[in-house]
This record gives sequence, structure tokens and C-alpha cells, in this order.
Amino acid sequence: MSPRRCIAACALPAALLLSSGLPARGADWSSVRGIGMGRTAAAAGRGLEAVGINPALLATEHEATVTVGIAPVSVHFGSDILTVGSYNRYFTGVGTDTGTVAYYLTDADKASILEQFGDAPTGMTYADADAGLLGLSFHLGEAGSFALTVSERAAAFADIPRDYAEFLFFGNPPGSAFDFSATDLKASWLREYGLTYARSLPAPEFLTELYAGATLKLVSGFGYAEVLGFTTTLATDDAGVLSGDVHFRARTAGAKILNDGLGPHLEPFPKASGSGVGADLGVSGVVDGWLTVALSVTDIGSVAWSGDVEERSADTSYVIDNPLDEGQRDFIENSLTGEVRKGEAFQTSLPTTLRVGAAMAVHTLAAGGDFPGELVVAAEYQQGFANVPGATTTPRGALGAEYRPIPALPLRAGVSVGGYDGLAFALGFGLHAGPLEFDVATSNVTSLFAGDDMAHGSAAVGLRMRF
Repeated sequence: MSPRRCIAACALPAALLLSSGLPARGADWSSVRGIGMGRTAAAAGRGLEAVGINPALLATEHEATVTVGIAPVSVHFGSDILTVGSYNRYFTGVGTDTGTVAYYLTDADKASILEQFGDAPTGMTYADADAGLLGLSFHLGEAGSFALTVSERAAAFADIPRDYAEFLFFGNPPGSAFDFSATDLKASWLREYGLTYARSLPAPEFLTELYAGATLKLVSGFGYAEVLGFTTTLATDDAGVLSGDVHFRARTAGAKILNDGLGPHLEPFPKASGSGVGADLGVSGVVDGWLTVALSVTDIGSVAWSGDVEERSADTSYVIDNPLDEGQRDFIENSLTGEVRKGEAFQTSLPTTLRVGAAMAVHTLAAGGDFPGELVVAAEYQQGFANVPGATTTPRGALGAEYRPIPALPLRAGVSVGGYDGLAFALGFGLHAGPLEFDVATSNVTSLFAGDDMAHGSAAVGLRMRF
């Protein structure tokens, strides 16, 4: 059996997910201001921008009676094993007079790609996207604040073993062994319809103000895919006999979208393959008018998938002692490909996340009120409860700041450690004129100057109107 045919079959579950083209997201990508501050919006957010992160902060918007969010959009992507330069060089082909042709890897190219794994047995690739289709909030004084939101959210990540690349590059020479059991891939595409209510509460003696809020979400799911288990191993002994075990199970919902691609299904109301209910809960308190502390738990709930559910699975062992025998080649390839059958309905968790944060208004604390402009410094700890699309159990901590030399020009910066990105530096700014507020941000500013070495990046832009 040729290495090319074998690796194509072994990688099929991965292809099922990656071919969906689904990007990924996390709830804190909905705040462009927070992204520019290192994603520290759990305590520093205000009004409509805090929905999805800490609903209690919706009630802290005292000045505006009505706020309209105009299609804020954010994207976030990264890879441990792929840079922009390596993608452009190895995966986009080579231009010729007769068109684009495939690029053939040299031994130096293969070594360069494998070096990206470092000492890690796997490499993570991910992408996030968040689009606010509707954002509308009302501040009703002592009666509290309400918000209506519709958010398009998609999420995907792929954890790929180093053995995939080594087998693809070098085949299976005598004495080699490969283990693909660390494979982990998940992807989802959701739309959330949210109703948020927040209000002030009687504050205890140690607080100046106290706020609480909650969001109820109706969730429509348009596509989901995951590998549930993948313990495939391959080994070739010194005599050239190939043997192995193939045990994998993958499932998809919204299989028609995965098979046809997103293009034919990009319409305002595509057919949903799943539905669910979710909730966000949050509290926030103010100490002496200058320190805000906050706690929130978001995306509590699940989605039930029942539309176009398919499963692909295999459970077999094999020995190939004559790779020239066509019957043996066909048997192993069919075994690795597995069987497709109609699947049963299943449930998946939303990306439940805990956030604890604090924000200090330095200009308020400064004695004498002579501080030039306004400065807010914020800190946040974030913890996901499951490795699902849009969340990771790897904790993340961040520090951020917003400085306004004049009210119309907020300047933002931050640094975060952990999560998908590791160490990342954020930057953002806004232009606020009358009722219009325009904000731009990135959570990984160094990527803008990395050129071909860029492996992580993000961009966000948003516009709000306040009345």
C-alpha cells in the first residue's frame, strides 16, 4: 500500500472537520473595547458591549437611554505548526505560464515544517469569528436595563499529532511506528438570540454600587463536527510487514452543509440542525467609586443536534505482508476509511466560561482631581470548563488599560498569558464623536509586524450609536 493512499485514509476524520470551513469563537470577542485591552472586559466593560461577557455591566450605562450596536465583527486565528509564510509557500501552489501547479516538498521543507512542532507531540490550529447581527439596549432608570442581541458564532480547532506529518512526508519505512491517538477535532456554527436584563441592587456597606444581570439565549445550531475517538496506530517491522489497529468514531450534524460547503447555505435563515437554551449570569460591585470587581459565568447550557446526523467509524486490526497484493491494499484502505451511517441525536455543551475581573479608575482615585485625562486599568482571570469549540480548559490571565487624553480618543493596550494564544499583546483605539462610537482592536499586535512568520492574529471592528 502506498504511503500516499494510506495517509489519505488515515486522515479522513480530520478532513471531514477541516473541510467544513467553520471558523471559531469565544464570547469575549464580542467586545471590541475589551479586545484592545487584552480581553479584560469582565469588569471594565460597559453597557451593550458587555453582553455576552458580564450581563451585570449592562446596567452601568447610565448616560445613554438607547444604544444600537452596528454589526461588530471580530476574527481570531492561530496555529502552533503553520505560519503565513509556510502556508503561502507550501499550500497555494506555484504559478506557471500554464497555471498553478502543486509545490513538491524538498527534504529541507519537510524538516522545516516538522521543526514547528518543537518537542510537542501535537500541534494546535484554530480560528474564531464573531458577528453581531443585532444589538439594541434600553436603559430605563431604576427599572433596570434590557438588551436584545443576535450573534453569529462559529468555532473550530484541530489538535494534530506530529506522527501525521512524519508519516505523510516519509511513509512507513521498516522499523517505524506511528500513533494518531492524540487527534482531537471539533467545529460548530451557532446563532444566539439573547434577551438580557440587568439592574442595580441595594449595596452592602463595603460597596458603593452593586449590579446583577442575566441573559437568556435561544440557540440555533447550523453545523457541528467532532472526532469522538481516534486510537489508530501503524507499525512496520524490520521485514517490511505493515500492521496496525484502526479504532475511530466521528460524527457530524448538518452533514449537508459539510458536504456542500458553506457557500450554498449562506442565507439569512439556513435550516437548523440543532437547538438549545443557554444563560449568562453576572454580578459587579463598585468600591468607593474607583474600583470595580466582577464575576460572571457565561454560556451555561447545551445544544441538542438532531438534523442530518451522520457517523463514520471503524474498528479493526490488519496485517499487510504483501503490499503488491491488490486485495490486501483494498482491505486496509476500506478499513481505514470506515463506514458511514445515519447517526442518533446527541447533545453538546456550550463553551461555559468563568471570568473574574477588576478595573481601577486611576483618574478617580488620584488626589485632587488633577489627573490628565481618564485612565482605567483592568485585570482578568478566565477559565473554561471544557475543551469545546469556543473554549479551552487552559486558563488565561490578562492586564489591560484604556487611556483617554480627551473623551473622544480612547487608547487601549493589554497583555494576556494562557488560553490558545499563550503570550499576546493587544492594542486598540476608538473615535467617539457625539452619538457615534467607532472602535478598532487586535488581541495580538505583534502579528501585524511578523510578516511571513505570523502564526497568530486577530482583528475586530465595531460601531455603536448612543441616544
